[in-house]
Amino acid sequence: MKLLVVLFVICMYSCGLPYCKKIKLTNCDLEWVKQYTKGDSLYFILNDMKTDTMIVQETRVLNPQNTCIFDTEGCNWLEGDNTFYGTAINIMTLKHNGNDLDVWFEITKREKNGDLLCNIIFGSWSWSTFPGMRLSPQSYTIKNKRYTDCIVVDEKDILLNKVGTPIFKLTKLVWSKHFGLLMYEIDNRYRYFISNL
Repeated sequence: MKLLVVLFVICMYSCGLPYCKKIKLTNCDLEWVKQYTKGDSLYFILNDMKTDTMIVQETRVLNPQNTCIFDTEGCNWLEGDNTFYGTAINIMTLKHNGNDLDVWFEITKREKNGDLLCNIIFGSWSWSTFPGMRLSPQSYTIKNKRYTDCIVVDEKDILLNKVGTPIFKLTKLVWSKHFGLLMYEIDNRYRYFISNL
């Protein structure tokens, strides 16, 4: 019996104890993606002339339920994966001039008390925060109404993805913590605003 105990201890010592570091998104963090549910249709209007339609395909929240370090939910411990980062994402399709574009808004957290990381994909364009880069929401005014807690992305910060050929140049995007996507600007001229402002 002692031999079995010794073998078990050696086995656990050589393989490591199964554990999973879990970083959970708070309710305050989740407010960035709570505006939409699957099947929602949003309309963005350009000067009362053109309308783009955005359809919410999916809202997904991957957040650890049990934060006990020895509960391996969300981790593939046998393959060396020992972290589970809370992630929430909105996946949408934008119908613009007969083209369907993928639009993603994703948040994740890498440290328990760390900064929230954000990734936005808008057709062939993207913007991201990186570890160490602070997400700094700001106020933004649209049609004489002031919105707080907005991510405002300007042309200088937007990157062209290597996938696909862009059909336009995204030059500005405004995402509100409380209302979702408020506005996007194309080619420094065409500003599309959400219809229910």
